[in-house]
Amino acid sequence: MTTIALRIAAPIQTWGQYRGVKGTTPTSGFPTKSGVAGLIAACLGTRDIVGVSEQFTLKVRVDDPGTLTSDFQVASPVPVTKRTYVNRRNLFPNVDGTKSINLFNGEGEGLTGVTSSGKEYSKALRHFGAGDQADTYVISERKQISGADFIVFIEVDNPEAAAAWVQAIQFPIYPPCLGRKANTPTWPLYLTTSELTAEALAQLIPTVQNTASSWEEIPKTTSLKLYTISGLKARNITSPPSEINGIPVVTANIEQVKLARLDIPAGRK
Repeated sequence: MTTIALRIAAPIQTWGQYRGVKGTTPTSGFPTKSGVAGLIAACLGTRDIVGVSEQFTLKVRVDDPGTLTSDFQVASPVPVTKRTYVNRRNLFPNVDGTKSINLFNGEGEGLTGVTSSGKEYSKALRHFGAGDQADTYVISERKQISGADFIVFIEVDNPEAAAAWVQAIQFPIYPPCLGRKANTPTWPLYLTTSELTAEALAQLIPTVQNTASSWEEIPKTTSLKLYTISGLKARNITSPPSEINGIPVVTANIEQVKLARLDIPAGRK
């Protein structure tokens, strides 16, 4: 088994959950398995997120849970006569290999180049605010995590797949993001690869603490929680956390990277 360690940190990150309240998009408190699978799939340049997710087990160490914040977004109305909408689900290849684009001109003439069912057609109209609601403002609240810092451990049974993933993460085809395209991860994203288990690696990779006024106030080691994450498509299933003790503490990310890549057994650059 090969374990890939990534640092998931950014000013803003979001990990989608199902909407329990209309107009509100919630977020999980830490990276989801489908979100990490999507990140890897983007680096590989593939759409097969389910296929990627089936090849690994995800465990997350919470170095800094961050702060839950809200982003309010307002979409203003556009005159109906000027609307041309694209049904995004049909921008992708169909089963027979062809591509199709559904257009709604906003004047009630419906869709052209239709390949979707009537149910999908009605969803498209409701989604884009056609009909009586066409000229109303749309207000949505999106939950997000600010200033969080996670170390994710991706346990892969196939060493060839693990090697390809590491190469793709360091030289991605599409840029990785943390929930949304605007949420770009901060350096470093990739930490190390090892044959150790996630639990053993979680105890060896240092955590960064630089908020104290002097080095004497920062502990040499600390304890953090490690979660096992499963589930797909916003079905985030979290097992009870385990406590990881004796984790080294450093004051800068460059020290974290050096220790992760040079001092860990079977670690590779």
